[in-house]
Amino acid sequence: MKLEKAFRFYQKRNNYDIIINSKGSIQRIAVTNISYIEKDRDDLIFHTIEGDFSERGSIKAMKEKLSELPFSECTSGCLVNLENVKRVEKDIITLNNGTKLPLSRRNKKQFTQEYITYVGGGY
Repeated sequence: MKLEKAFRFYQKRNNYDIIINSKGSIQRIAVTNISYIEKDRDDLIFHTIEGDFSERGSIKAMKEKLSELPFSECTSGCLVNLENVKRVEKDIITLNNGTKLPLSRRNKKQFTQEYITYVGGGY
């Protein structure tokens, strides 16, 4: 049972790309390369290790698209890749690259629980 759980965890983390329409070009991004996705008016900004890319869209639709992957909402309009979280504090999340993101009181309990589940291999 533990081996099956570990295998599912490995597959979900390593075999998923998303396609975005970024300024007239189509961009393929490995989900593991995304640090976080934030909403900026009518656009989504994908912050990745390769740079930032934007696409028209909604956080709600992206959240549904990534529902089976280790992403969690830290504030309204910001999805964080749990793989890139280094530290969770009272109201701040620090990513592996040093970026600090706010953690809202409304999302704190759910985000923290999802992070603990992820670190424990629950995804």
